[in-house]
Amino acid sequence: MRRPLTHNLFFIGLIVALCSLLSIQASLGKSKHISKKSSFSKKRRHSRHRITKTKGHYLPVDPESFETEDNTVMDPDTLGHIYYSKVFNIPVDTGTNINMLHKIENWIGAPYKLGGASHWGIDCSQFARKVYSSVSNSFIGQTCRDIIGRVQRLSQVQLKPGDFVFFKIHGPSASHMGVYLGNNKFVHSSTSKGVMISDLTEPFYQKHFLAGGRANNPNSTSLATGTLSN
Repeated sequence: MRRPLTHNLFFIGLIVALCSLLSIQASLGKSKHISKKSSFSKKRRHSRHRITKTKGHYLPVDPESFETEDNTVMDPDTLGHIYYSKVFNIPVDTGTNINMLHKIENWIGAPYKLGGASHWGIDCSQFARKVYSSVSNSFIGQTCRDIIGRVQRLSQVQLKPGDFVFFKIHGPSASHMGVYLGNNKFVHSSTSKGVMISDLTEPFYQKHFLAGGRANNPNSTSLATGTLSN
């Protein structure tokens, strides 16, 4: 039995309408993507930040933050020290290893993972070990217990940037550690928030602080003034 012509025309019209609708949606999506891309490019063009090279890596720098009274151009190392003093809220003197701070900055926000050793997840001892080995090109140990047994122990008042800090949270010996930055700040991989900066004056860390530690590294006097390995 043949279908009426009007019935066939109805279905043909429906198909054409659907094709037109799909075509319009695709065009709108493409237009939106282009508009978004254009807007992003425009924002980048008009951004007040520029990139400054410091010892082989690049830092986002806001020009107004580093203006001098006589409008002289700052040396890249000076810019690096000022940048990290602002980022980490710590005093950064000219003797501090900028590359150490750069390595640390690259890890901020990485999640915690017991036994992990990558940006997908890392624990406290692996984080401290990676910072140390990348700057000093030396092996310091795998766990908190290993590392605390290989360092010169320090009191809290003796700490300098680049030293280790150890905490006794679980059990009778060191079970957590981080890297001291100065101004009571230290960076570590916490179980709750991953790699982050905390303060030794916080009641929790005051309660569980065990000792500081300085590596006896033959290649450098301290981690903070070590040489970056490539």
